Amino acid sequence: PLVVPLDIIGQETSLIITNDVPSTIRVTLRAPRSVWEQLTAQENAVRAILDLTGLSAGEHELQVQVQIAVRPVQKILVEPETVTVKLEPLAIRTLPIVLSLSGQPAIGYQVGEATIEPTEVILSGPESLVSQAARARVFVRMDGVRESIEEALPIEILDDQNVPLEGILINPETARVIIPISQQGGFRDVAVKVVV
Repeated sequence: PLVVPLDIIGQETSLIITNDVPSTIRVTLRAPRSVWEQLTAQENAVRAILDLTGLSAGEHELQVQVQIAVRPVQKILVEPETVTVKLEPLAIRTLPIVLSLSGQPAIGYQVGEATIEPTEVILSGPESLVSQAARARVFVRMDGVRESIEEALPIEILDDQNVPLEGILINPETARVIIPISQQGGFRDVAVKVVV
C-alpha cells in the first residue's frame, strides 16, 4: 500500500471547488521485486490525478487516474476510486467597511471622530457565499478606554442576519483604525491615598 498525493489539474480559473476533496489516496500495487525497488527509489513514480478539464459548474463524479512510471506493475486497489467535486463560479465583490463601536470610554473621557483605512474590502469566493455577504465590519470594544486607539483590527464579513460568513477570501484582512480619546473639561484623574 502507498499513500499518494492527489493532484488536481485542468481547473478553470473562473470556477472554485466548494466541497472537501481528499488530499491523498491509497493505492495497492503488485510488482516484481526489481520493479518494486525502482518504484520506492524513484520520486513521484506513482501519481494520482483528478482531471477537471472542460468541466462546468455543478457536481461531478470523477475517476481517479493513477499513473505509474515503472512497468510491469499491477494495480490491486485504489481508495477511493472516484471523487465527488462540486464546482461553483468564482465571484468577486467590493463592500464598504463599517466601523462598529461597543461600550463607553472611562468616565470623564470622550471619543473623537474615528477614521478607518482602507474604507473598502474585496471579497472573493464561491458565488453562493459571496452573494450572502451584506456588510463588512470592524468591531471595536470601547469599555473603560482612557487612551487613543490606533491599531490594525480584523475585518468580519456578515450576512443580513449579522452572522459571520466563513470560506470567503478577503483583501485586505485587517483595517487600520484610529480613534482619538480625550479627557473632558472639568474632569481629572487623581490617585486615592488610603490613610490607616
